[in-house]
Amino acid sequence: MFRLEYGWAEKINASPPGSKSYAQRALLVASLASGRSQVNVNEPSDDVKAMVRALRAFGISVRGGSVNGGKPLTPATPVLCGESGATIRFMTTYAAIADGGYSFLYGRRRLNERPIGPLLEAINQLGGWAVSALGNNRPPVIVKGGGLRGGAVIVNASESSQYVSALLMISPLFEQGASIKVTNAVSRPYIDMTIRVMEHFGVHVDEENGIYKVKKATYMPGTFNVPADASSASFFILLGIMSGREVLINGLNVDPPQPDLRAMLDVVSRIGWTYEFTSEGLRVYPNKPVREPLELNLMDSPDLLPPVSILGLQVPVKVTGVKHARGKESDRVHAMASELRKLGAETVEFEDGLSVTPPKRPIRGASLNGWDDHRVVMALAVADAALELGSVIDGYENVSKSYPNFFNELSKNGYRAVLL
Repeated sequence: MFRLEYGWAEKINASPPGSKSYAQRALLVASLASGRSQVNVNEPSDDVKAMVRALRAFGISVRGGSVNGGKPLTPATPVLCGESGATIRFMTTYAAIADGGYSFLYGRRRLNERPIGPLLEAINQLGGWAVSALGNNRPPVIVKGGGLRGGAVIVNASESSQYVSALLMISPLFEQGASIKVTNAVSRPYIDMTIRVMEHFGVHVDEENGIYKVKKATYMPGTFNVPADASSASFFILLGIMSGREVLINGLNVDPPQPDLRAMLDVVSRIGWTYEFTSEGLRVYPNKPVREPLELNLMDSPDLLPPVSILGLQVPVKVTGVKHARGKESDRVHAMASELRKLGAETVEFEDGLSVTPPKRPIRGASLNGWDDHRVVMALAVADAALELGSVIDGYENVSKSYPNFFNELSKNGYRAVLL
């Protein structure tokens, strides 16, 4: 548990880590290119480290940012994917193209409760063999290597777009290439992110009417510079908004695109603030106190649910389109509704979101649960910092999953975390 000691900085200044979404994709694709690639990522998070460990388990040499690609080898021991949903989903398909034998992949804590059934079904349709070890369509999973025939497959992506990304990245190695029809897709821009990485390493993807087609092809080695992470940046943008201060996010730019950046800039514009991209990164300028209610559909950016919902301590906020956020590291809809209620807000949960009505005066000195979820912990810490609520918050250690330097960044801006 921790609480914050409050200071003050005239402006908010933050340097977020490299995007774990881009880093995980680039590392995997680079591992499939014959030759040496370079994936440069600032401040690797626990999820990125989980991907590196998993690749090494399959015989891939990864040292620093250097990736020596080649044919994946079936691991001799079970592969631990940490708490990273992307890692276990991406490596499940990766195991299907290993040299033969059976791979066993598993995770820690809530990862073994997160869904993976549609991905296993797709692998089986494409000529492979993959099962849930406990028969519940969740990890651990067992996958037979030896390659996939490929061809046409339909993927229900209502739970996660990562199913589609996992298949796309290995599809150039299929004997028949792939035609992947996607239904009910959430977080579709993350599929576009995957395609961006694939094309950076020399493989083209055709898309029309939700059908992605990839011909048998060869990845080429290259260098990929991972951008600053927009999802992590959102917490400090919200800290500036809630406390009325200018924000500088170092190293964050529009290219390569990130869905959470686009959604966060929409929030900035809708509250009447302004922003610009400079040689330093993204600057957000205050205009007026936030007063107007916000209604947001975050279907394509569910990771923004925790930070955006804390605005509900100041103005009415309604977030929809995030049913899939219930299957993350926590049920984030329920987690945020529960904790904001402890701070005096009126909250209502829907199947796909929540509404938050601000209290006349937030409750001070509350004891808050971080739900073992890095984004919930960071959102609550930002709310406490912005409004100086004197809360005690559980889950200090969880932030390393995506933002290892988060509390140092808070300290740089005047808020020191004290462990209790």
